Amino acid sequence: MAANQIRIAILAYDGLCTFEYGIAVEIFATPRPEIPNWVACETVSVDDGPIRLAGGLVVEATASTERLASFDLIIVPGWPTKKSISDQLRHELHAAHKGGTQFMAICSGVFLLVELGITENKRITTHWRYLDELRKRAPNAIIEEN
Repeated sequence: MAANQIRIAILAYDGLCTFEYGIAVEIFATPRPEIPNWVACETVSVDDGPIRLAGGLVVEATASTERLASFDLIIVPGWPTKKSISDQLRHELHAAHKGGTQFMAICSGVFLLVELGITENKRITTHWRYLDELRKRAPNAIIEEN
């Protein structure tokens, strides 16, 4: 990894949507030799055991949650609206946020950011089918419907 490369973590968990994970991988983890110092991207598992994506694909994590504060950007490619967050993961994500790490959510990934309490007064959105739930959980955020 070059000294000035942007370090990106893609959060993964058992049951993650293959499409949303694939978006993050295609954009950030695919080598781009035509772009000098392209980003350094790793998958971070938030669950113990193998990461089985929807459709049966299995992904191997390359970093642990203990390293989250070392990344410049953490991507949350979806998050089940009913999925709980462990105290350890909450601690690691808060430490990363306090240290200046940026967050990017894809679709329902915004629910993890809401759970962390980092969306207040922020402009956020999600898939249309989750908008009512997002309004309930993030009353102090600016919800974009389109």
